[in-house]
This record gives sequence, structure tokens and C-alpha cells, in this order.
Amino acid sequence: MRSRGLPDSALRRIARKIGAHNEIILYHISNYLFDEFDIERTATKAIWFAKDKDSLVEEGHGADQRPGEPLYLYTCQVAISNSAGWEEYDKYYTSQLIEMGYDSIDLDEDIIIFHPENIKILSIEEVNNGSK
Repeated sequence: MRSRGLPDSALRRIARKIGAHNEIILYHISNYLFDEFDIERTATKAIWFAKDKDSLVEEGHGADQRPGEPLYLYTCQVAISNSAGWEEYDKYYTSQLIEMGYDSIDLDEDIIIFHPENIKILSIEEVNNGSK
């Protein structure tokens, strides 16, 4: 996200100031069936998503894969306006990133979302629990 030599941090500040955001499709897998995300039910006070549906289903990131129990794949539309990256993730706690105005962390293949109100569930499907 570079433009005319502006650093990424400057572009993020400008986007946040004017309320710009991207809506992207992301995927979440869980042992639980629900109709909205609840930050209080997470261990990290953040919600992990994958950018790639196939690798998420194959590897089951974040879900406790118990043979014979269902896994649910959530396809979601997520609004993101100010995403931190690896540098910030390695340096700050989640609470500090939120105080700094970040609404997410982009970690290459995964995105961590801080605000469940930015998440719209588009579909839920039960996927084969091929636990290893």
C-alpha cells in the first residue's frame, strides 16, 4: 500500500482519518456453531481469520480437532481500515495496538481482527473433521 513515496504508516493514518476501509472475504474455523463473533469467548481478545479457505480447512488452524466432532467454516466479510503488520505485532500487546488505532493485524496468510462489529458472517458450513 505505497503511493507517491508515502510510508505505509502515513497512508494508514490518512485512511483512518477519512474513514476509509476495505471489505474483504476471510475465513474462520471453529468447533462451535454461532451467529455472531464474541470477543469475550476468545483467549486472546482477538479473532483469527485466514485469507485462504483451502489451507484453513486442511490444517484447521485454531480449532480443537476432535475426531467425530464437527468443525464449522465461517465465510465472513470483514471491514478493515487500519491494519498493523509483523513489526507492530512483534513489538506491542493487542491492547496497545487497539489504543494506537489499529483494528487488525495482517500476518501474511492470517489476519487478526479486534472488533467483532466489523465482521459480517456470510455463510457457515460444516466441514469434514479429518483430524490428524
